[in-house]
Amino acid sequence: MRKEALSSPFPKYARIYPWILLAIFFILATTSLIQKSATYDESYNLGVGYYLLTHGDRNIPDGGLHPPLSSIIHGLPLFLTEIPESIWKEPLAHVRGQKLIDLRDDDWILNASRLAVVLIGVALGWLVFSWSRRLYGKGGGILSLALYCFSPNILAHARLITPDMTLIFTTVLSAYWLWRFMEDPEKRCLLAAGLSLGLLLYSKYTALLLIPILMLTDVACRYKSKGLTWRRPRCLLKAVSYTHLTLPTKRIV
Repeated sequence: MRKEALSSPFPKYARIYPWILLAIFFILATTSLIQKSATYDESYNLGVGYYLLTHGDRNIPDGGLHPPLSSIIHGLPLFLTEIPESIWKEPLAHVRGQKLIDLRDDDWILNASRLAVVLIGVALGWLVFSWSRRLYGKGGGILSLALYCFSPNILAHARLITPDMTLIFTTVLSAYWLWRFMEDPEKRCLLAAGLSLGLLLYSKYTALLLIPILMLTDVACRYKSKGLTWRRPRCLLKAVSYTHLTLPTKRIV
C-alpha cells in the first residue's frame, strides 16, 4: 500500500510544487520577521545558545529556562558578530536580550536569529510532505504541505526565537521514525527513532509529556496488528538512553 501511494500517477512537472510551496512559506515568514519588533519571550531567549557554546555553561539569568537545543540553533548566527563580554553581566534577562539587539542599528542580530528558526519551519514542512506522501501519495503530500505552509499559527511561530518550532519539529520527527520503526523494525529506524526522541527531550521540558504518549501509540498500533511484544518498547528506551549518554548533558543541562 505504501509503495502504491509513492508510485501513484502524477505529472512530472508537479515535482516542483513542494519547492514552490516551501519558497512561499519562507518568503511569508521572512518578510514578516523583519517588520516585527522583538517579543518579550524572544528577549529572554536571545543569546543563551551563544553563551553556552562559548562558555560551556548557562550560568546567566534565566539561562536554564528551556533545554538548550533551540537556543543553540538560533544562537549560531551570533558568531558572525562581535559581542562584548560585559553584556553577560546584565542581571535581567530581557534587558540582556535588548542590549544584544541594540549592538547593531539594523536589527541584524534579531533577524538573523529568527531566520534560523524559519529554517526549522522549512525542514518541518518537508517532513510533513514526505510523511504524507508515503501515506497518501504525491497529491496527498502536496495538499498537506499547502495546509502547513499557509497555516497562520505555524507562520506566526516560525519567525519567533522560542523553543516552540523546535519542539514541533522534533515531535513530528520522533512520531515519523516511530511509525517507520513499527512498519519496518530495522536497526536504522530504531536508531533514528531514539535520536529523534533524544532531540525531542532537548527541545522543551514539556516534551516529557509526549514520551508516554508515543510509547502508548506504539503499543496500541502493534496490539491492533496482533504483534504485541515488549521487546520494541525496551529497545526504544535503550535508544533514547544512548542518545542522552552520547550528548554532552553535563555541560548543557
